[in-house]
Amino acid sequence: MPEEIKQDEKPAPPKEPTNYPALAGRVATLLISCYIMWTAMKQAYFIRLFAINTYGRVIHEFDPWFNFRATQYLADHGLDRFFKWYDYMSWYPLGRPVGTTIYPGMQMSSVFIWNALSYFNRPMSLNDVCCFVPAWFGISATVFLGLLTGECTQSYVSGAAAALIMAILPAHIMRSVGGGYDNESIALTAMCCTFFCWCRALRPDPKKTNGEATRDSVIFGTLCGFSYIYMVAAWGGYVFVLNMVGVHAALLVLLGRYSSRLHRAPPARPPARRRAPARRPPADGSPTLPYPRRRVLSLLLHRHAGRGAGARRQHDAAPLARADGPTPRLRRRPGAQFIRRAIHSVQFGAQFSAQFGAIL
Repeated sequence: MPEEIKQDEKPAPPKEPTNYPALAGRVATLLISCYIMWTAMKQAYFIRLFAINTYGRVIHEFDPWFNFRATQYLADHGLDRFFKWYDYMSWYPLGRPVGTTIYPGMQMSSVFIWNALSYFNRPMSLNDVCCFVPAWFGISATVFLGLLTGECTQSYVSGAAAALIMAILPAHIMRSVGGGYDNESIALTAMCCTFFCWCRALRPDPKKTNGEATRDSVIFGTLCGFSYIYMVAAWGGYVFVLNMVGVHAALLVLLGRYSSRLHRAPPARPPARRRAPARRPPADGSPTLPYPRRRVLSLLLHRHAGRGAGARRQHDAAPLARADGPTPRLRRRPGAQFIRRAIHSVQFGAQFSAQFGAIL
């Protein structure tokens, strides 16, 4: 009997020899990409410091001066009084309720950095911190754009090249130059980080073939939620991020690249929204108002159309960049298919509205 069992056993397949030239090529590509990324970060910083090196640590333009004044008030009086601040020196003689008309993300970030530098015995004046914040966040935006490009192309070289372009892009430099203390200087970082975490959460995991939540979809989906919250708190252009995520998800559905990761990747984590700065005015829950939410949901309501549970589970195992032909569809009668389509649309509308609309 033991001899029969040994005869039935199949020998283990021989191990493939290591391809050392290919491995050396990958290592060299990675090192070159890291060097290009480092060069992009260094150039992004030095270019944005041109105004500071020429004219000193001075805040310029009108809006940055008001933003600095608001930051000074936040540092002196705290967050609670900041949101109740009514400024009689602006828009004289009517005044301005600053706490309900300002996006406080930039002021909160600057005060946090200012306190952190003091805590680590690297003190800087608040004026100097506000002058350098655009340059610092210009570096982070460059890095996140490189990571986003690398994630979408699966190429280290492409990501490094994109970062190098972002570092010297005039449109980005104009909004993140040293001393230009305005909301767009940090909003671009939040925007690129949100898009990167969204795409990273959609990366397939070969070990998960039955539609289960992957580790990346949970981790990066949560980070995507926090990044979007920071984006809402920093700049009024957060609606563009919301719409682009919805359009991207709709295109994945229309191109046949749907997977259940689209349910878990949206930035919807209830613990993150309760103490989010975006609950403060002027956002005040506007990202979840009916019209913006319906506009995004209208692009996604048909993602279940003509698909069965079995087909969806099979497709979860396939990567988003599909090379296996069109997704199999189940044959149904026209009347039954229309009813199922309507039911799935209503179900997904409620589910996605509860997730994506629960950010704030």
